[in-house]
Amino acid sequence: MSQELERVYTINLGKVLLTRDNQRAKRAINMIREFAQHHMKTDQIKIEEDLSHQIWQRGIKHPPRKIRVKMTKSDEGFVLISPYEEEMKEAVSPEKEKEMEQKIKPEEEIEPKSEKETEEEDISKETKKPKKEIKKKKETPQKISLKITSEDFVDKGKISQEFTCDGENISPPLTFSGIPSQSKSLALIMDDPDAPKGTFVHWVVWNIAPDKTSLEKGEKIKAMIGKNDFGKAKYGGPCPPSGIHKYFFKLYALDSLLDLSKGSTKKELEKAMTGHIIEQASLVGKYSRISSKKAKAEK
Repeated sequence: MSQELERVYTINLGKVLLTRDNQRAKRAINMIREFAQHHMKTDQIKIEEDLSHQIWQRGIKHPPRKIRVKMTKSDEGFVLISPYEEEMKEAVSPEKEKEMEQKIKPEEEIEPKSEKETEEEDISKETKKPKKEIKKKKETPQKISLKITSEDFVDKGKISQEFTCDGENISPPLTFSGIPSQSKSLALIMDDPDAPKGTFVHWVVWNIAPDKTSLEKGEKIKAMIGKNDFGKAKYGGPCPPSGIHKYFFKLYALDSLLDLSKGSTKKELEKAMTGHIIEQASLVGKYSRISSKKAKAEK
């Protein structure tokens, strides 16, 4: 072999400390091999048995941080790597190594973990992820939507005769919930979209106090009352000419009081509410005539 093809290198193996105990010697040998491939410009690398033995013997617990090797390129084209001196540099003491590892390693790497411990930790992390998401969702307050209900009938249920033109013709009991805190007033409209000549208006109310959470049956509301399609400024109960009609009780939470004169119509109220509705809700009741009593039917 030609002496001109012989080179001596000092290789830094400090990164080996980042590897688990049972992988350190293998990592050191791979680093030496990669170093040789880069500097000697060839993939044909052979590591002398003595060098390999020394690394495996000392590398499991206390691998050398630096190693000086001789690289000789043979006439056949491969590079042989051997120790430059009889002994490698003195290994670092266990106490000094631990101190250096703490400076180099991330916090979680200070105490190397077995593959089984790592798998268990990964499974534990995956199991905990959904719990964190659930906890986060619980911390987010759920929005309470505006709602209107009645103790007399459920949504899409039958309205009692007492609240129709066949009975006492008084307003049914209503309950309001989920009223937005920023509300300044409430408005209420009751109409029948099934009337023969188009939607028939039964009740128009506005400027109801926002802290008003219920209306008793037949209650005289302290608010502004509009004109219904019976031509009166009051509640007019269901009075369908034939068949089953649906009656919509529509509640509106508004951000202001409305400057609207008494006796205004539904259309005028809807126009005045434009741009002031915070939230709205509805309740549907059904009714059909059960007798031939004389009453002013919806037109």
